[in-house]
Amino acid sequence: MLTAKKSESDGGGENGAECQPPASSCSSSSSSSSSSSIMASPDTGAPLERTPRKKERASPGAEHGGSSAPGIMAGADGGQPETPEGRRTSRRKRAKVRGNPMAVISKQVNMELAKIKQKCPLYEANGQAVPKEKDEMVEQEFNRLLEATSYLSHQLDFNVLNNKPVSLGQALEVVIQLQEKHVKDEQIEHWKKIVKTQEELKELLNKMVNLKEKIKELHQQYKEASDVKPPRDITAEFLVKSKHRDLTALCKEYDQLSEAQGKLEEKLQELEANPPSDVYLSSRDRQILDWHFANLEFANATPLSTLSLKHWDQDDDFEFTGSHLTVRNGYSCVPVALAEGLDIKLNTAVRQVRYTASGCEVIAVNTRSTSQTFIYKCDAVLCTLPLGVLKQQPPAVQFVPPLPEWKTSAVQRMGFGNLNKVVLCFDRVFWDPTVNLFGHVGSTTASRGELFLFWNLYKGILFSPPFGYLPVQTRVYLSANNKKYILFYLYAKKQPRYFWPWWQGKLQELWKTSVTTL
Repeated sequence: MLTAKKSESDGGGENGAECQPPASSCSSSSSSSSSSSIMASPDTGAPLERTPRKKERASPGAEHGGSSAPGIMAGADGGQPETPEGRRTSRRKRAKVRGNPMAVISKQVNMELAKIKQKCPLYEANGQAVPKEKDEMVEQEFNRLLEATSYLSHQLDFNVLNNKPVSLGQALEVVIQLQEKHVKDEQIEHWKKIVKTQEELKELLNKMVNLKEKIKELHQQYKEASDVKPPRDITAEFLVKSKHRDLTALCKEYDQLSEAQGKLEEKLQELEANPPSDVYLSSRDRQILDWHFANLEFANATPLSTLSLKHWDQDDDFEFTGSHLTVRNGYSCVPVALAEGLDIKLNTAVRQVRYTASGCEVIAVNTRSTSQTFIYKCDAVLCTLPLGVLKQQPPAVQFVPPLPEWKTSAVQRMGFGNLNKVVLCFDRVFWDPTVNLFGHVGSTTASRGELFLFWNLYKGILFSPPFGYLPVQTRVYLSANNKKYILFYLYAKKQPRYFWPWWQGKLQELWKTSVTTL
């Protein structure tokens, strides 16, 4: 958005063209989806901004936060919503920022606010809910992984590898591999203990066998000595008592060895009955962990492989407090209210901004007829163009003179992501109406971001991030159809009558395609 203050029209502007603040725009026709944009569908109010999902730098497993969540704003206290998934991590104490301007605007504009229930059950591909214990265990491990990556970055200064910055995704995979190695090391140590115990038991049994032979031999000698009928001479009597004493000592030693044998066998049984885990993460655990990774990618609108390990959570110290709310009548009510009474120029794309010490000029064209040019003179121009537009080459909007190097280099260094959503409308609610969100656990790491989260905020309507980071053409072609497939697998057993006609139609389409191919 480009807004000119104290402007005067010059050169064919409609209605004496006055370019004023803020809600609508004289903007470039080129647009970009930035991770910091706050918009919603005018009709449904469907959230279009990312859900914050971050950690604290000093205490890595932190509560996720950042900018406001999709179509969701802070409460009346000016606070920042908690993550609506209700999936939070531990975080260190930090300064809580109050004064979210949206809290003030919500009181000035007719915004229908509703709190988001934080409960977010996860469902596997077979439609079964992930057990609570398993869910909590994997989430705890997810937080531990974030803590470990923070330790690598801020304590060990592991931020560059082969002269390239380390990404959060790289660091997470490194920690996972180290954990897998640790599991194998524990397995080896466990087997070493078993082998050592077996060797000790073997040595003990050999001693007992030798001792048993001695006892048999000594018992025979004692029997022969005691069979001599009295009266026995003093030598014979001494021999009997000597053999008896030695036999008693050997039997006592044998009993001690037998007791030690029992303890070693018990120890061996305990070791064999309680082996360490064969793997750090089972395939099922990895699928659930990938859901959390997908949620983190959703929060940042970019793959983990492109997030800086050191700087990805730098905004955590500036988060708002408060609860998550949704704008039921859509965020569009905000710009509509702000634009009331303003002379908004529609179908007008800014092409050039000239600024001097004496004032500014904004040169724009009619998007329907590029031959028609408008020139707006003003004292100052407020530029709120998205980062993607500013990064575009060749530039969509030209600044004369060019922006200073420190500003353009900052624009080039900053990154932004792209976040899409698919909205499906149904004639009835076949999912759990008591929850606002439910997650779908993908079957592979590559598909972890594919329709991983469903939002249930309006009756009969579900919307979800369509795909993680597949090519745009693939997302457009597959997203809506795959969403129905996933919902079919999650709910077909509970609602067979609802899904069977659709599924039957898909089978018929598949059959026709196969016959045509043959």
